[in-house]
Amino acid sequence: MPGKRVEAVLPPMVDPVTAAAAMTARVAAVGVESVPLEQAAGRVLAEAIHADRDSPAADHSAVDGYALHAEALEALRGRESALPEMNVAFEVVTGTTPPPLLPGQVARVFTGGLVPVGSTSVIKREWVDEAGGVIRFRKNAVQDVLTGANIRRRGENARAGDLLSEPGRVINPAVVTTLASNACSSVQVFRRVRVGIAVTGNELASASTSAQSEAQVRDSNGPSLRALLSTAPWCEVVDVVNVPDRLEATDSTLKRLSEKCDAVVTTGGISMGDHDYVPDALLALGAEVIYHHLAMRPGKPNLGAVLPGELPVIALPGNPVSALVGAVVLAGDVLRKLAGIEHIDTRPRHAVAPGPVARRPAEFWHYVPAALTEPGSLRPVEHRGSGDVAAIGRSDGCFELPAHAAADEPEARRWFPWSLAR
Repeated sequence: MPGKRVEAVLPPMVDPVTAAAAMTARVAAVGVESVPLEQAAGRVLAEAIHADRDSPAADHSAVDGYALHAEALEALRGRESALPEMNVAFEVVTGTTPPPLLPGQVARVFTGGLVPVGSTSVIKREWVDEAGGVIRFRKNAVQDVLTGANIRRRGENARAGDLLSEPGRVINPAVVTTLASNACSSVQVFRRVRVGIAVTGNELASASTSAQSEAQVRDSNGPSLRALLSTAPWCEVVDVVNVPDRLEATDSTLKRLSEKCDAVVTTGGISMGDHDYVPDALLALGAEVIYHHLAMRPGKPNLGAVLPGELPVIALPGNPVSALVGAVVLAGDVLRKLAGIEHIDTRPRHAVAPGPVARRPAEFWHYVPAALTEPGSLRPVEHRGSGDVAAIGRSDGCFELPAHAAADEPEARRWFPWSLAR
């Protein structure tokens, strides 16, 4: 009979944390490709990056100033009341290798310029006065000329061969800095995860439809999931398909999407109704169901399955709020695992301000839409259930209330923003 609860690996009404972990454990990262560095931002690093040379590659000045020879430095010690004048032997042209600094000499140098061999320290420009190629030290200048002062020594950041970045990191601007500094004109990344979306339901009309019958609702799940997946540069939405409530249509759509995608996300058709055909279609395709019906609200009917070839299917409820919550709570980590992202089980925790959190059964895990009021602080958004598409637009994500947790406990809660970006 269509719509029945199917036998799954996990028992019914298991918690969503266990369900998500079980699905994540069944998938592996997609393949690897090479992309130019300028196209790598937001992608997932697939290779270990090692320093190609010492960093810095030589001794550099950390300031604008004057490089001092050891002999000149010694001449300054103990002479604070009668500091000598010194001739500027030459100026270091940034980006070139200067000649050695001889005893009794100083050299004008700028930030990033190579420090001449023989230099012991660099004194900041503000501690001296220069006129006619001669520098005069200001009072208390000696405090700025300790041995080694204002010099970035060769290899102090990293030595050639040191590990700088590991696979599994999302390439952000900081990682790009490291890659560019190591002459990585191209980089190995995991290819984008190809996702197909199937939205089931006879009652659905296009989101752009202005005129419709009272029996229809505009499809928000398709646009919502496309928008969510588009927040991750490592993800690619291959297709979004609206599927009528017919077994053969559901079966053929899932088969077609599975042949060209790395993961499939569906909405609707997974509960106990006579026309909920997604479970039957998955079983017909040889899927192993990992979980079906969870102890979570919204989203109790959620289903997770793996098709032959370990292709994950995250089947979400049809109610828009339930679908969006299930996508970030259950689908998010599966897709990140496919993308090659490491440390996918971490979630920021935020404090929850007093707000309209409805009383709910204690044995369920609850996911409450909320707005960010300030960094690290959440305010619950009043809403009327999993179909309240008006209220959800005032939220920035949802926070997690584990089973038997009181909403007013002063404990920071796991936060799931409406985004998959990391």
